[in-house]
Amino acid sequence: MRRTPRGLNRVLLALVGLVLVAVGLLVAVVGFSADASQRWLVVAHQSWDGLVGLVRSAPIPGGQASWVSLIVLVLLVAAMIFMLVWIFSQGGGRTNQMAIGFHDGDLPGRTRIRTSLVADAVEQAVEHDEQVLSSQVSSWRVGHGDGLNIRLQVRKGVWLSDTLRTARDLVTGLDRLTGTRVPVLIRISSGARARLSRTERVQ
Repeated sequence: MRRTPRGLNRVLLALVGLVLVAVGLLVAVVGFSADASQRWLVVAHQSWDGLVGLVRSAPIPGGQASWVSLIVLVLLVAAMIFMLVWIFSQGGGRTNQMAIGFHDGDLPGRTRIRTSLVADAVEQAVEHDEQVLSSQVSSWRVGHGDGLNIRLQVRKGVWLSDTLRTARDLVTGLDRLTGTRVPVLIRISSGARARLSRTERVQ
């Protein structure tokens, strides 16, 4: 449910991977071949001399800097801004409210309630289920609407069919509560807390 640009992430990771593979192959060839090492030194010196000549060939009038240096600085700043935007674009979409439907006579409408109310309803629905140890509810923006992410912590060794039945009952109850069909993602886990918990549950 997160608003993570997965397509862009895959493209960037693929490009970074290809660059790292190319650098690794180049280092391996240079390290194991004396001939390739000598050629690389020649190419490196020629490239450096060419870069220095390019910088000196385009000086800024009235200064010691070069237009090439200024362009490189602008490109580095743009790359830094792009990386910051990319970093802050990961995840997101979480909200503490969600829309529900209602009917005022014959006129349907929608309003928004806090997610904590839905979390309380889910907790009350599973509080008498001895197989469920805890529940967590969060809401996310999904397209033009809202969706729910429900985490259920269950005891180790419970029957999956029983847990799935509980999940289906939760979804049905939420549809009735919200007055609409809300996208729901239910995650069921049985971790260390489930293994270390007592058989009895305090109500």
